[in-house]
Amino acid sequence: MADKLDRIIGDYLTGRLNANIKAREIDLRAKKPIDNLGIRMQSKGLSPQEVVYLRIEEDELFGLLGRMKKQKEILDVFWNVECEDTKKALLLHYRERKTWYGVAQELFVGITTLWRWNKAFKAMIEPYL
Repeated sequence: MADKLDRIIGDYLTGRLNANIKAREIDLRAKKPIDNLGIRMQSKGLSPQEVVYLRIEEDELFGLLGRMKKQKEILDVFWNVECEDTKKALLLHYRERKTWYGVAQELFVGITTLWRWNKAFKAMIEPYL
């Protein structure tokens, strides 16, 4: 679970989660080529715009897009209430790719303190992800 949380936090702090959400929405809006061996499909009675809207709505409710938006919303909430020292440490580690030892030297705190902050932040968000 820690690897999953590390990836989610890293994606959130680097902006990759926002990019993945936008890319997923673009992918769902794109017209999909239908190869039905030259046989015309029977009309579903829906316009193409409705089909795209329904595809996006279904993915938001049950699919990958919904999971990514939920992750972003949860991380937004918990990130705003986190203390400034923890934010600095996590940003240095995940966004700037510094080791925990490098972060400790830059912030003048102990390595165990950084690990405790990281573990506390993960423990806060883990039940919701």
